Amino acid sequence: MKNKEEWEIFDEPIVQGVDAEIPIALAVPIGAATIQPSAPPEELRQQYQNQEQQYQNQQQKYQNQQQKYQNQQQQYQNQQQQYQIQQQQSPFGSQGGNNIGVNVTKGWGDEIHQTAVVGDCCNFSLGAKVGRNVRIGNNCDFKTGVQIKENVTIGNNCRFDLGCIVKEGATLGKNCHLHTGSTIESGVTVGDNVIVPMGQQLNKSHGTAASTSCNGPGTACSFGTNISIGPGVVIHPSVRKIGSGSIIEAGVRIGENVIIGENTKLSLGTVVNNDVHIGSHCVCGVGVHVEQGVIIGDHCHLSMGARVKFGAVLPQGTQLGLGSSFNA
Repeated sequence: MKNKEEWEIFDEPIVQGVDAEIPIALAVPIGAATIQPSAPPEELRQQYQNQEQQYQNQQQKYQNQQQKYQNQQQQYQNQQQQYQIQQQQSPFGSQGGNNIGVNVTKGWGDEIHQTAVVGDCCNFSLGAKVGRNVRIGNNCDFKTGVQIKENVTIGNNCRFDLGCIVKEGATLGKNCHLHTGSTIESGVTVGDNVIVPMGQQLNKSHGTAASTSCNGPGTACSFGTNISIGPGVVIHPSVRKIGSGSIIEAGVRIGENVIIGENTKLSLGTVVNNDVHIGSHCVCGVGVHVEQGVIIGDHCHLSMGARVKFGAVLPQGTQLGLGSSFNA
């Protein structure tokens, strides 16, 4: 309890009574702090202003980002529109139609025309192109840069290595394998299980539709099934027939208008000149030379280094020994 001396008395005393006036000030303890209303401290005001400025900066940054995003969206739409125009002018398409099977893998930059029909489980690598009205079977593999032109038909389980080209109207059977850089020319028909070596070009010089038999000079013919062609083989565009099951080993050269029957083997380095007809189930050993106009019957065997002279006719079942020569 404070003593009287400890109180600071204001000028107007407290008057008791009903009509007494309320004193202007009350007595407070000496040394006590006086509470006064005041504005926010200067440092708080400055902090508030800084936060306000930071918020405005963030708002401006957000608006700039929004504008940048809208510009990018517009640029993307312009590029899409330009790309669609280019695709309409191209023989290829980029999106493919509704005729693409299940589990089809597409690489970056590949182009599949909307009219193409693609079977199940096919794989397209970087930059592969498929043209109009192409029909592709199941489980086919197209490596980087492969081009399949218009109106091509491809069977199941075919494989196309780097840079292969199949031109307009060609037909490939099932289980074919085209090695790197090989080309199937327009209108050529290749049977089942054919292996085309690296860089090989299969041509057809006459007609637009393949035929199953050769009836005269200049008749367009197909390559049979189960044909194996080795590296470095040269086949003239006018070759009329290579029968099913034939084996053409490395370095073989086949001239104009040649007919080769079924299940015939041409060994390493064999040379077959123009207008030659070789029957079925024949064997030409390493380095055999067959001159122009020769006819070789079925089931003939020509040993290594044998030579058949111009215009000769070998009867069915003829056998020529090592390094022997047969004249007309």
